[in-house]
Amino acid sequence: MAETKTEVTVVRKAETEGELRSSTPIAARAEEIERFFARLMPRGWIRSLESERVRMPYVDVIDRDMDYLVLAEIPGVDKSNIEVSVNNHTLCIRGTCSLDTSDQKKDYLRSELSRGNFARNIDLPAGVDTASVMASLKDGVLEIVVPKDEHMQRHPVEVN
Repeated sequence: MAETKTEVTVVRKAETEGELRSSTPIAARAEEIERFFARLMPRGWIRSLESERVRMPYVDVIDRDMDYLVLAEIPGVDKSNIEVSVNNHTLCIRGTCSLDTSDQKKDYLRSELSRGNFARNIDLPAGVDTASVMASLKDGVLEIVVPKDEHMQRHPVEVN
């Protein structure tokens, strides 16, 4: 016996603003809010904002006995594309993470790697020797050593 196929029409009830599909009131409200934001901000709107913004690398600032150590996460950036400066007790880290021009011709399925300009300003405490700041780059981590003035360094105190 030959098998016959039958067309099936699927009718979906149109959702209205007040219709709630979830069983709990909190989940129902969350879905309602989600639909509201989906109408307010359609897909792709954030991509245009991302292209204009300057990203900020993640940093750690460590208070050591003789100095402050600043570690900035900037993977894939060549040291020639990094600028470190100090101005009025503000440490400025700026740079560019560029895309290899041969990669621009590829058909990406997903592109999440950071590209473009980055900047980060870090306020330094009073009592630092801004003229002796040193910076080095290794394995995608920028290491900046900011020496403390002599009177700001930690000194051990004997307990009697």
